[in-house]
Amino acid sequence: MISDEEAKAVQEVAKATPRILDSMDGVGRFFDEVLGYPIREAGGFLGDWVKFKRDNWRKTVEMSQEVLSQRDIGHIDPIPAKYAVDIIQRAALEDDELIQKMWAGLIANSLDPAVDVFPRKILISLLAELEPLDARFLTETSKLKSMDFRLSEVLGSMEMPLSDILLTIDNLCRLELLRNNAMYGFGGADGVTEDSPFSLTALSATLLSSVQMER
Repeated sequence: MISDEEAKAVQEVAKATPRILDSMDGVGRFFDEVLGYPIREAGGFLGDWVKFKRDNWRKTVEMSQEVLSQRDIGHIDPIPAKYAVDIIQRAALEDDELIQKMWAGLIANSLDPAVDVFPRKILISLLAELEPLDARFLTETSKLKSMDFRLSEVLGSMEMPLSDILLTIDNLCRLELLRNNAMYGFGGADGVTEDSPFSLTALSATLLSSVQMER
């Protein structure tokens, strides 16, 4: 069960969330001025967009609450405001369930005093940069026995052709979460074949550990 202290913290986040999301809604205010009435009352696209962001954040919070409830911790370590606001703003834009789970894991681990995770800006920035296929690729590679692997090992578990994940490889190498061992530096997708050797980096290991729900 969640303690009274945890419940109070969740309530405070819930109270703050609408204000934070409103502060993100500069586009909505612009359309309010152009149209002469609040876009939320119009039931238009941007009104749905604001609701969409709130729904995303609600789902993430609910997953975080479930994780904390299962751990049955005695108290929580509040997330400093400069990190909490950034998490809320970025997580509220995410609609992919796997990445939402990653945000929820980062939040829960940051609140849990028994887990040595601090929501550093680089972790928040990396999560915000992931595409759904990037997150799935990282998740599948984390299941392998070694951080060094052949691309064919991941393609088999994902049941996808090489052509479908070239942009994912480029993005993960750009973020320094993946290294193409056949190229200088972190490399990318140029010249990649199914037999190409890759490695997860120490940074990707840190990110995956930080968002892991099971402890």
